[in-house]
Amino acid sequence: QGSETRHKALKVTYTEPEEDTKPLAFQVSSIYPNPFNPNTTIRYGLPQETSVSLIIYDLHGNVVQTLRSEYQSAGWYNVSWDGRGDDGTAVSTGIYFAWLVADDYREVTKMLYLK
Repeated sequence: QGSETRHKALKVTYTEPEEDTKPLAFQVSSIYPNPFNPNTTIRYGLPQETSVSLIIYDLHGNVVQTLRSEYQSAGWYNVSWDGRGDDGTAVSTGIYFAWLVADDYREVTKMLYLK
């Protein structure tokens, strides 16, 4: 009563992007989880070799912890922050800022720490 159409098998392949793929621009791609407790991971990309600073600040503009202050090659980086200051003490619940400086690039990203 009806018609039937047959087609050749179709093969679909998906591959994840390679982790070592160089970013096209400076960027903070994610902070996950956010809100967080007890850890969060900050992911950023560098399209070229450069000096990098990644510093956590509190709402008053005080440095809480310096996570990176070094020269890095191009690529993707993941940095974990455990909610502690440079002195090793746990921070209090609240809003914190991750400030990434690389070459002329500057980006501030807000994070919420919950206890």
